[in-house]
Amino acid sequence: KKTFYIPPVPSPTLVATQVKHPSCYGSKDRAIKVKALEGTPPYAFSWEPAVSSSSEATDLAAGKYTIRVRDRNGCTNQLSIELTEPAPLRVSAYTTPSRCDRPSGSVTLSVSGGTPPYKFQWSNGATSQNLSSLKPGIYSVEVKDQNGCTQSLTVNVPQFSPVEFTLSTSKSVIPAGDTTELLLASSNPSLIVNTSVSPEEGVAAKDRLAIKVAPQKTTTYTVQITDQNGCQAERTISITVVEPGDVHVLEEFSPNGDGVNDRLQLVANKITSLSF
Repeated sequence: KKTFYIPPVPSPTLVATQVKHPSCYGSKDRAIKVKALEGTPPYAFSWEPAVSSSSEATDLAAGKYTIRVRDRNGCTNQLSIELTEPAPLRVSAYTTPSRCDRPSGSVTLSVSGGTPPYKFQWSNGATSQNLSSLKPGIYSVEVKDQNGCTQSLTVNVPQFSPVEFTLSTSKSVIPAGDTTELLLASSNPSLIVNTSVSPEEGVAAKDRLAIKVAPQKTTTYTVQITDQNGCQAERTISITVVEPGDVHVLEEFSPNGDGVNDRLQLVANKITSLSF
């Protein structure tokens, strides 16, 4: 009687020889390759999910993949591999307006996800992350990460224009020694933070919307306002001063019966009588 030892037939094993994770969020550009060892060839492969029937699968997205192998004797084994992907590449921007017709706008980018470092290509040719000294307008940027994943964004740099205002006067012609007011009007008067006038000679009182003047001679005044954004605008107005012994005929005379400037108006200084 003899005893024989029959060694067990080993089951096949699987090893991963290549694992390439997706380079971009949502992409299907990566692969898994496995190799069967031991057991008895030939081998048959199956995948879950069913992306391949061989030892290699390509065009894979992120997720868990289970590879099963069966050898000639029906022995089986399996291997699970999980492919991970970067977080989505996200780009957002904070803009500041361009003020007062000067190139003073800016764009500050925030970038997250993907695979740093990032590269930037702006529509104006800049390659920095942030922009400054910008004119108002539309700007676009393409952000590229280390893996070549891209994300684009378009931003609008708005403009803060100076507050519009008009300048008028209570009396444009006055006798020497008399006073008149320079009156400012604006649709947004609360935005005006400072008012200046030039020349300052003859200025009796001043606030943001009214300037009392008593010029000694005919004078052209320049009034400049500054708004809350630092923008400035200016207007000019002339005050005619009638000297003693002079008569000034106002030019606003249109006797057409419409009720506006139908009367001839005179400004006289120390004249006791007039005849026509």
